[in-house]
Amino acid sequence: MSPEDLPHPPLEPGGDADAALSRAVEEIGDRWSLLIVWAAAGGTSRFDDFHRDLSVARNILSNRLRRLTDLGILEKRPVRDGARRMEYALTRKGAALRDVLDRLVRWGEVWTATAEVEK
Repeated sequence: MSPEDLPHPPLEPGGDADAALSRAVEEIGDRWSLLIVWAAAGGTSRFDDFHRDLSVARNILSNRLRRLTDLGILEKRPVRDGARRMEYALTRKGAALRDVLDRLVRWGEVWTATAEVEK
């Protein structure tokens, strides 16, 4: 796959596009937030499952889940009525990130250390 095969963004750098990108990166641009959203898109929903699957420290995971919930990217709900155990699910806002993350994965497959890259 070459760079020409990757989708080209319809927007040009500058002005409103820069501001929107800056806001997006501020909300979800850290490593753990992206991996949590990716895992949630794949069906992971409980704290212990995120912890096991991502090998993330509990305090970091707790912080990121809280932040993603506060931002409206994840919602936290009881596993069943009256239960103390909670699970997380993508909201509509969070589900909208799926295509973005798919493209980021494809980019990583082509351009990161495990791929043969011409620099």
